[in-house]
Amino acid sequence: MATSRIVRAVLLAPLVACACSVGALDAVGMQCTTSCPDSLVCIANVCEVADGAAGPEASANDGPRGDAGTTDGTIGDGMSDAATDADADATPVMTPDVQTTVAYVQSCNGVYVDAPDASGFECSLSAVASGDLLVVVVQSLPGSTVTVTDTQGNAYPEAISTTSANTLNDFGIYYAPGVNGGTGEDGGPFVVTATVSPPSPGVIIVHEYAGVIGSEPLDGRNANTGFDNAELVTSNGVSVSANELVFGVGRSDDGVVETPSSKAWNGRVYTNGAYTEDSLGPSPAPYAATFTPLGDSGTWTALIASFRGN
Repeated sequence: MATSRIVRAVLLAPLVACACSVGALDAVGMQCTTSCPDSLVCIANVCEVADGAAGPEASANDGPRGDAGTTDGTIGDGMSDAATDADADATPVMTPDVQTTVAYVQSCNGVYVDAPDASGFECSLSAVASGDLLVVVVQSLPGSTVTVTDTQGNAYPEAISTTSANTLNDFGIYYAPGVNGGTGEDGGPFVVTATVSPPSPGVIIVHEYAGVIGSEPLDGRNANTGFDNAELVTSNGVSVSANELVFGVGRSDDGVVETPSSKAWNGRVYTNGAYTEDSLGPSPAPYAATFTPLGDSGTWTALIASFRGN
C-alpha cells in the first residue's frame, strides 16, 4: 500500500463534499457538479475510502481526453492518473461564521489533451452571468506561453503559476473578473480556451463564481512544489479577509485527495491527477490548500489564490 503524504500550498484545507451525484439535483434544486474520485465513496456527504477499494484508472470527474474522449494518459514523464490509496475520513469541525455573498455557480469537468502538437485546450460552460468571476487552471509543458480567452472576449490575467519540481510541467491559475457573460455563438456553450505556445499537451479546468468584486479582486496567492521524499510540505501562509473566495488546486503524478481540515472547503473537479477546491466567505485567518498524494512516486504541485467578495 502506498504511503500518503501531506502537501500544502499555503494561503489557505478540506474534505470532499458529495451531497449528491453529478447530474442530480441537490436539496435546493441546484445541479451537482462534484462527485468522489474513484476509490472513494460518498458517506454522510463526505468522500471516504471504501473498504477494499482499488485505485481508479480515471476519476468520475475527469473530462474528455482530446477528441477520443478518454481520460487516462500522461503529460510529461511519470504523470499517470492512477490512485492507489487515500485517507480522507475526517469531518470538518469549523464552518464559515460570517455572512458571505460569494457563491459557487458551475464548472466544466476538466479537459485533458494528450497531444504533443496541441496548440490549445477548450472547456465549455453553460450560460455565464455577466459580472461573475471565472477561475481557470491550466497545465502545460514548461516554458509554454499561456493565453486564456473566451467566446465573449474577456481578459484573463495570471494569478500565480509555477514549474513542477521535476521541471516537466507548468501549472497556473488565471482569472477573469466582472466578465461579459452570455453564451457562445448561436446560443451554444460559453467556451474558455487556453492557447499554448509552443504546442503542448495539457489540462484546462474552469469555475464560475458569483459575489466577487469586478475590479482587481485578487488578494493573496501562493504556490509550492516538491518531490515525494517529504512527509509534510508547506509554504508560508496567506491571511484571508472575511467574505472572500479562496481557491486551491493540487496535483501529483499519482493523483491527490483533499486532506481533512478544520477549514470549510468544497471539493470541485478531479482531472488527470489534479484536484480543485474552494472555501466561500471564510472567517479571517491564514489558509492553506492542503492535499494528500495518492501514492509515493513522482512530484506534486499545489497552488492557492484568494479573491475579494462584494
